[in-house]
Amino acid sequence: MTARNHFSIRILTLLFVLAVPIASFASNAGKIAGVVVDSEGQPIPSANVVLLDTQAGGAADLDGRYFIIGVPPGSYDLQFTALGYRTKIITDVQVRSNYTVRVNVTLEAESVELTPVTVVFKKPPVDLEETGQRISVSGDFVRSMPIQGADDILPFQAGASSDAEGNLHIRGGRSGEVGYIVDGMRVENSLYGDGTTDIDRHSLQELQLLSGTFNAEYGQAMSGIVQVITREGDDRYRVNLNYESSRLNDSRYRERDWVNAGSDAVHNPNTGKSAYNSTDVSETNDLWLSMPGRLGMTLSGPVPAVSRTTFFVNGVHEAENSYLPFGDTWLRQISGKLTNSHDFGKLALSFGLRKNNSQAYSHAWKYFPEQYHRKFDTNSRISATYSANLTNALFLEVMSGYNRLDRDRKIFEDWEDYLSSDYSPADFTYSQYFYDENDWSDVWRESRTETFNNWAKLNWQMNPVHLWTTGLEFTSKRMDIEDIRDLRIGPNGEREGVVDSFEENPLEFAAFIQDKIELDYLVVNAGIRYDFVDPRSEGWSDPEQPEHKLSAVKASHQISPRLGLAHPISPEWTLHFAYGHFFQFPDYINLFMNSSDLDPDTLANRSFDTVGNPALKPERTVAYEVGLKGVIADDWGVSATAFYKDITDLVGSRQVRVGTSYNYAPFINVDYADRKSTRLNSSHTDISRMPSSA
Repeated sequence: MTARNHFSIRILTLLFVLAVPIASFASNAGKIAGVVVDSEGQPIPSANVVLLDTQAGGAADLDGRYFIIGVPPGSYDLQFTALGYRTKIITDVQVRSNYTVRVNVTLEAESVELTPVTVVFKKPPVDLEETGQRISVSGDFVRSMPIQGADDILPFQAGASSDAEGNLHIRGGRSGEVGYIVDGMRVENSLYGDGTTDIDRHSLQELQLLSGTFNAEYGQAMSGIVQVITREGDDRYRVNLNYESSRLNDSRYRERDWVNAGSDAVHNPNTGKSAYNSTDVSETNDLWLSMPGRLGMTLSGPVPAVSRTTFFVNGVHEAENSYLPFGDTWLRQISGKLTNSHDFGKLALSFGLRKNNSQAYSHAWKYFPEQYHRKFDTNSRISATYSANLTNALFLEVMSGYNRLDRDRKIFEDWEDYLSSDYSPADFTYSQYFYDENDWSDVWRESRTETFNNWAKLNWQMNPVHLWTTGLEFTSKRMDIEDIRDLRIGPNGEREGVVDSFEENPLEFAAFIQDKIELDYLVVNAGIRYDFVDPRSEGWSDPEQPEHKLSAVKASHQISPRLGLAHPISPEWTLHFAYGHFFQFPDYINLFMNSSDLDPDTLANRSFDTVGNPALKPERTVAYEVGLKGVIADDWGVSATAFYKDITDLVGSRQVRVGTSYNYAPFINVDYADRKSTRLNSSHTDISRMPSSA
């Protein structure tokens, strides 16, 4: 079956799934809870609590306790009413995903009708009920910073850092140990292990970073989770247009070389002039706009003629030259959300399409950049989310989503352009430093990763103390790659060289249950998660014995307990402790790379290859965390956290020699690591509403 047929079948399947009423899940709801009392501290039974301009609300029980579950992230006005008491409105109540906002209220008795009392809610600088490390950043704050995407804020958080290639590392972990979620759907590249949300800052409603130990509802990550919720439209039409450029003048690195007698710079021997010519992003891309920079536009509001339905759309066009002698970035991106709220729940369709064409700088190709390979990356996603309060205490979330990542590394996007060029393999010798006009970059790779992600979650507020959550997740993947090393063009225009080609279809399943216990003196998050991964492939029973027969590899599974505690030791200070087992399957490229080399005859003809191992076991982490949080002033908070991680079965490679016939390096579970550190964070609510490194 061709790739086109596979793609068509998956699109039709997705459309069918989205047509079913139980469409989707996004794990993007919070909770508001508290106690309603009178001026003497006595509970007010049956007091009404309403989120203004929404259909959400609740009523206090005999002890004055109330709760509202399934609240989307955002800012709300909360109204309290009771017969014989003066109405009170709390404004600007900030709700975050998977977080309980405490709003305790005292109502004044009234003998005659009085005007309502309005109070502005003040968010505490630190969350004293969190059992782990969770950093929440609002979209409004991100848009106030000089950054482009939501991911750009992550390296500034305590415990997080980025490497030279921009990959995120959390608490000393590898970059592939982070899970990325956009509107409830996993979007990381499961083939190569890297990830990003690729969300423009103008599309962001909320970003959360969960580091260290996190609840049982999150899996397939050992260091942390990055969760993004995109914006929705409202009942007013809004338009935003923005333009920015990182450079007002040309880079001096793009000026022609100064050459004199005896210079070793590359130059024309006849004229003595430099052979260097600067390039421009417009020369290698079909640009919508000729001006360099980043142009963005957002449009939102109600959908005409469709009641209680809103839209939000964001588009970006970017074209920038590198500051180095050559290289550029060209980007087109559109994302948005269509939301319908009705008496039976809320349905949201989230989508995104991103196409990036870029070229990195290589000094060896300085004088012939047009013959050096480029990156052609395309990411398309679509997901539908249905959420509903079945009762005041039952909240259902269901999700179906599709995500596709295309990642190519080649000179021309179309193969026909190779045939019309004078392409021939590069002939680099170490006697010269630069390639010449007869050399072409011989990197040619195409890869595709498609993911269907479906899961459902049910929240049950059994009573004011216990919030039970359970969920199921099923994910199917399709990934294929064609990687040609030592690329050559055959006599009939075909691709020739050393080929790594495969197509695989692994399956993943997970289930979890957890209980959040909220007492006055203790908050407990206790849960258990089950993960199951089946590569659905064949491999060696012993990767160091290449002549063994291939057999179907066994599926991997694990039961992972999670426990978190937060114990207030005073109204301003709390201790927290967390413990958990975490499970993550290796990057699939480590399973399937050079699959043809599993054939002993093919492997014997290779001088030295890195070979995938479909029988790899999952990587596992046991993590411990203890910390202290406190409020030191109305707007200032501080937290100190110490953690330890014990990590086993990390993937590495080992060289294998079998006589004179075989010399190769298979991936195996060979590495072990442990990490320990202490972090001190401070936060100031008036500045950022988020912690920063201290």
